[in-house]
Amino acid sequence: MRAWLIRSLRPGAGGTGHVVGVLALLGLATYMFLIATFPLSLIAETQGIRQVFASIGFALWIGTYIYCTIAILRGNRRKRSIQVLALSGLGWSLLLFGVFGMNWAAPPALSFSIMLLCLSGKARGFATLACFALYIPITANVFHGDDIRRVLEEFALSTLIFYSIPRLVTFARELEDTRAELAGVAVSEQRLRWARDLHDTLGHGLSVVLLKLELVERLSERDPQRAVEELREARSLLRDSIGEMQTVVAGMRDTSLAGEVASARTILNSAGVHTEVKIADLDLNSSTSQALAWIVREGATNVLRHSDSTLCEIRLKAEEGRAVLELASNGPSILTKRTPSGGHGLRGMRERLADLNGELQASGQSGGGFLLRAQVPLSGSGKPSGVRRMTAAT
Repeated sequence: MRAWLIRSLRPGAGGTGHVVGVLALLGLATYMFLIATFPLSLIAETQGIRQVFASIGFALWIGTYIYCTIAILRGNRRKRSIQVLALSGLGWSLLLFGVFGMNWAAPPALSFSIMLLCLSGKARGFATLACFALYIPITANVFHGDDIRRVLEEFALSTLIFYSIPRLVTFARELEDTRAELAGVAVSEQRLRWARDLHDTLGHGLSVVLLKLELVERLSERDPQRAVEELREARSLLRDSIGEMQTVVAGMRDTSLAGEVASARTILNSAGVHTEVKIADLDLNSSTSQALAWIVREGATNVLRHSDSTLCEIRLKAEEGRAVLELASNGPSILTKRTPSGGHGLRGMRERLADLNGELQASGQSGGGFLLRAQVPLSGSGKPSGVRRMTAAT
């Protein structure tokens, strides 16, 4: 329960709640408490068996309401037991309204909203018709004239409020979960691509080497000379396979700047982060290009894992003889809450740039968001020959 509360109330990465959602839930609880005080005042005024019945009815109604609300926020609203409790709470609220009158006019709206959240399809339609068939005659019997219209309007408004707020909070949680799943799928696809490259590169060569070794085993006594030739061919194939494997691994490790930008754009886009890329055509040597490629990789990972961003901009430009790479996101980042030196990722990026007489700046932006800015001296003139602009829409 404690872990669920922390996850539900924590905004940003690692949590599924938002400050607005938390405040909305607190307001909802306060409003529910105010509505509940009217039946409590009635219970205090009644005597004898009516007071006992009202107390039991109120406890059953408020208990089912709170329990079902928590179940809905935890994502269990479709469980059969929760649906039965939601219908039971609605039945109790209607019964108490019919027995005790106007002070119980509001609770049915709360229970009706919970019922709408839990049920679906024909069951919800039948339950809605049954609720109206009971609530409207009871209202007409308790109230008169314009009061009937006012009570029905309040019923509709309360139902809308108590239905919308929990649904929006659960919808936000579902979106966060979907975003995390998409990010995981993107990373898994990248790993599968690497595994496929390794398989395609090494699979055939190693299979041939294995066949030749089996042939050598059979020829070792009958034809030693041919066995030696087969061993030489197997050694040559194995050497070629090792070289191909090193090429694939080097491609994973030393990805070009353009490749990392394209990969970052794909992964961020899959995670629901609108990505805009502006890359100037600069004269970069291999060391600088590789270092900036690592900056893009680490920066995109930070946006994905440690922020709640919906927009990311990747920019490369030349300023005063230096190549400047910027990754700007609009979501709050937990990096701003760490020590000034940052985490291991930032420290590793700073060390890479230090070897090239470059520097890295990581800071929050005045309008919100996070900015990662890397500067490295250009090997050439530093004048851009053009700018390529690419946009990835979510």
